[in-house]
Parts: sequence; structure tokens; C-alpha cells
Amino acid sequence: MRAPVPAYETFTERYARRFGWLGLATGLVFAVLGLTAFAFPGFWFTDNMSFFVRQLIAGSASALIGSWICFFLSGGFNPKRSMYCVILFLSLAGLCAFTIHRTLTLPVQTGTPAAIDNGMTVTTINLERQFFGDGSLVGYLKSVDADVIVFQEAAWWSQDRRWRTAGLEPGTGEDYVYPPHRAVGELNNLVVYSRFPISRQESIIVEGSPQSSWHPEREIMSLTLSVNGEPVDVIATHPASPRSPSRWNDREDYFRKLSTHLADLSASTSAGQIVIGDWNMSPWSGNFQSFLNAHRLTTRFPNDIPQTTRFFFAYELHWILGAIVDHIAVSEPFSLDTVRLGPDVGSDHLPLSGRITWTGQSQN
Repeated sequence: MRAPVPAYETFTERYARRFGWLGLATGLVFAVLGLTAFAFPGFWFTDNMSFFVRQLIAGSASALIGSWICFFLSGGFNPKRSMYCVILFLSLAGLCAFTIHRTLTLPVQTGTPAAIDNGMTVTTINLERQFFGDGSLVGYLKSVDADVIVFQEAAWWSQDRRWRTAGLEPGTGEDYVYPPHRAVGELNNLVVYSRFPISRQESIIVEGSPQSSWHPEREIMSLTLSVNGEPVDVIATHPASPRSPSRWNDREDYFRKLSTHLADLSASTSAGQIVIGDWNMSPWSGNFQSFLNAHRLTTRFPNDIPQTTRFFFAYELHWILGAIVDHIAVSEPFSLDTVRLGPDVGSDHLPLSGRITWTGQSQN
């Protein structure tokens, strides 16, 4: 039965009542969409909801508060209004509980940094074809002084041409801060600079679906660095952004190939692994947790809280309109002691830097 409507309503009461019900419906939709990310991670649409868990929680909570205010202005609460408010509240509480549980059960390192001298700083940035010599980018890299820099969407052919047009070797010049050793992926998408010698380089091409884009191929770039005489495997990643079903399937194929490669590395060498880059995967995705657990990888977040690394439209709105897609993960014997988020350097991704320490070679 419909809730009784007073014989006479003022203009304010009438529209407050309508907006109250609209707010309840909107909030319930937001909460259900968020819950599907945890319930059905194996589907394109529901897995993509994991990118927007924070926004869905905020939208659902705002809708609930707005509905309470509107119902108060339209004559108060009756049993029907109260019942639907409780349903929305419980749905929102469930979404918050699942989000907190997923965050706490991820294989994440926390606590104070270890007092170990043996370590290195790594940085990852999706450049979106930004020039390596851009002032804001170079200024950030100077401040970080990273031992290993991993770029995605580097468009190396364009970078190389711009430098040579200026009469310089790529990555040189007094204003540039790039380490001496460089590896460029076969597709020119991934570029790694290293202060340590690169003893092995391999590009693994992952073919994508033709309907995904004009250039659906992606690559995994696998390197072995010689760090103080010890081998360290660095795997640079950049799968497809899952903004359509075919691209989501491409991303899943990419991680299957990556899983096979990590297993092969583990079977053939005792070197620890660093997987770094733009993963295009949310930390609240069940697929993210499963991947880390399957390969005994641990990760870490800036200030131990998942924070936006890819923003939409404007940096100033990155807390509201953004997603968490860039990650650093390590295997034993590495410890990811600190992870810091960088400023806006000109791309629509924020730099992510981590300090990695270890005590010696890992053992199989």
C-alpha cells in the first residue's frame, strides 16, 4: 500500500517527499552496484564497479542523508519511509564492511620502514605520451632520485625523435636526470631506466581482440637487473583498460600471460620479483587479490590507504573523480617499506614511488 499523503501539502513538503524517495532509490542503486563488485568479480560490468567503490559509498551515504532531511521536511517518518531508510542503511553498511574487509585482507605491508641499507627506490608513471624532458616531470624525478624508473605509454619513437631534433641523445643533457641504463619495449610503450646494469631483457607480446582498439597488442617487459652482484627481476606492466567487455577480456588474458611468466621465473631463478606499472586493476577487485595471493606478492599503499593514481578531468578533483590503478608489488625477499604518491607532473596519472629493501637472495 502507498504511504498516506496528507490532504494538504505545501510546495516544499510535496517536493521534499518526492526527492526523499528519489534519494532512497538512487542510494540503493549505488549500494547494490558497489556490492556486485565483491559478489561477482568474474564479469566485466561488476568487476569495473570496483574502480568506483569510494564514489559509490559516498553517493549512497549522501543519498541516505539527503533522504532523511527531505522526509523530515515533508512531515517526518512513517513506517514505510523508515523501513526503506533501514534497507538503504543496511546496504550501505554492508558495502562499507566488504570494502574494509577486502582492504584489510589484501597481502599489504604496513608498519615502519626497516632499518636496512640494502635497497633501492623505484618509480612508476603512466606518461600518456608526455615528453621526458618536460620541466614538471624532470623536477619530480630530481626530487625522488629513483634508482629504477618505469614509464608506460612512453611513445618512445616520438621521444627519440624530439631529442634528436634538439641534437641530443635521448635522455641526455644537463637538465635530464635519467639513470644510465635503459630498456625499451618492443611496442615502444614501456621504457625502463635503471641505475643498475640490465643483464636480461624480454618483451612478451599479448595479442588483443581486434574490436578492442586499432592497436590491441600489449606487452610485458621483463628485466633482470644486477644489483650489487645479485639478480633482481623487474616486470613492467600495462594491460588494457577494461572499459569495454572485449578490453576487459584482453586485460584478463594479459594477467594470465603474466601469471605464466612469473611462475616460469620462480621456477628458474631464486631472484626476487618486482611487478610495477599501470595495472588497470582496482585494489578492491577480487582479481587483484587473487593475483597477488597466487604469486605470493605483497603491495603497499601511500600512508597505508588506497589513494587515487589516475584522475579524470582535473587534478583538483582527483579525490572525487579518480581511480586506483597503478601498483607496486614485490615477492620475497623484498620488503616494500614506503610508498609515496607524487604530485601532478602533467599526465593524468600521478607518480608512484616505493622504497624496496631486502636482506639477501631469496630461496626456492
